[in-house]
Amino acid sequence: MSRIVLAAILMIATSSCVQFGNTNRIPTADRANIEKSPTTVDFDYMDLNTDPSVDFFQFANGTWLKNNPVPPSETRWSSFNELNENNNKILKELLEKASSGDHEKGSVEQLIGDFYFSYLDRDRRNELGTKPLEEFLEPLLKEPATSEKLPELIAYLHLNGIGAGFSFGAEQDLKINTKHAAYLGQGGLGLPNRDYYFDETEDRENVRKKYVEFIGKGMTTIHAMVQGDEKMPSSIFNMEHSLASAAMTPVEMRNIAAQYNKMTLSELQEMAPSFNWTVYFEEIGIETPDTIIVSQVDFIKNFERMIQERSKEEWSDYLIWCAVRGSASALNDEMDDLAFDFYRKTLRGSKEKQPDWKRAISSINGSILDEALGKAFVNVAFSETSRAKVDQMVDHLMETYEERIKDLGWMSKETKAMALTKLESFRRKLGYPDKWTDYSKLTIGRDNYFENVLACDAFAFRKNLDRLKEPIDKDRWAMPAHIVNAYYNPLQNEIVFP
Repeated sequence: MSRIVLAAILMIATSSCVQFGNTNRIPTADRANIEKSPTTVDFDYMDLNTDPSVDFFQFANGTWLKNNPVPPSETRWSSFNELNENNNKILKELLEKASSGDHEKGSVEQLIGDFYFSYLDRDRRNELGTKPLEEFLEPLLKEPATSEKLPELIAYLHLNGIGAGFSFGAEQDLKINTKHAAYLGQGGLGLPNRDYYFDETEDRENVRKKYVEFIGKGMTTIHAMVQGDEKMPSSIFNMEHSLASAAMTPVEMRNIAAQYNKMTLSELQEMAPSFNWTVYFEEIGIETPDTIIVSQVDFIKNFERMIQERSKEEWSDYLIWCAVRGSASALNDEMDDLAFDFYRKTLRGSKEKQPDWKRAISSINGSILDEALGKAFVNVAFSETSRAKVDQMVDHLMETYEERIKDLGWMSKETKAMALTKLESFRRKLGYPDKWTDYSKLTIGRDNYFENVLACDAFAFRKNLDRLKEPIDKDRWAMPAHIVNAYYNPLQNEIVFP
């Protein structure tokens, strides 16, 4: 809906004759002027009975909102969702074709087709039940999570895409934009952020209550909870609560400079001596980094305190729960319903599930296979002619920016020169990548959706860690070609239009 708001701003800025009286209504004479405006501006979306100086959002979008209520299966709805619905129709058709055909092993069609098929095969998922997860949990159930075993167990979860204890990965070094760096920070929480654990509003208190119930039901369902141990759900929640106590809030996370704390391995080991970081790095299969950027120092210090103060049983239960909540939606209907009831209904307000085919598309979009789906989409829905048109459109935008910068009366000559230099250095990525992801080391089958999810998560984690040995890939995209979105990457000064 942002284009609607922009259109409304443009109309107000250029139509100074428009006045809003006590009736909060645009005069009939000025409506005639509005009707002569460019046809790309749809004033039928606006609520002209609302005074924009009182509620501009309602003024700009009121009629559209009235005519487009949020569907019960969605948590939000906008013109972007409408565009996404059109894309989903194309994606459904190509996925149905891919899942019903006989394709070469490892091809894009085989990977996305078999993943899609395994998601939709509810009979097979219910037949397997929670057995795939219980088999995955065996290393966590063999022995308690002592401080000596903790690096190995957390590494096991991280290798399979399950967040626990903290977060670790490779990202561009914020101060050296030609190389990647190892980043260590907060993580391992089942609720969205620190505020959910500490805000005392009625809504957040209800979320916490529902979350403890979710923990209890989930742990009982997979038989990891000792019968009659009613304290386990609260104990697991208290572990997360303790982790969250030293996490940055969403507001604090806006301070990027405060999250750049580069230190050596010995400095990290001194800060958290109870956790053997060398073992952790060995277990995830990387050479020990010379330096690590610790994003949240207080969080890692608190992690150290918890290793000292919390029992091995508490750590074991917490790690098992991390695996349960991280994979519940990939199991049978019972576990999938539990995950939906909490994460979609309680947290996000969905009243009912989307159809399975649409949820399968969302699952692919949330996995490392999103680019494979994007490639298949490009083959049927996009052309070089379309790409050239977008390129020409961006040319016009850049020319207009240049003209406007030159005409700015409030900007100094020196600042204009720097602004124009930055404008000239913009890189553009349009339509789809010139280089696609190599999936040759990823195996996807048709008969076990849980294993497919683990395989994708493990492939993604390994692919991320491999960047530590590689220079920055300026051809890499942060989102797939079929997503209705766009972004600006300040670290590379690039604009991207999928």
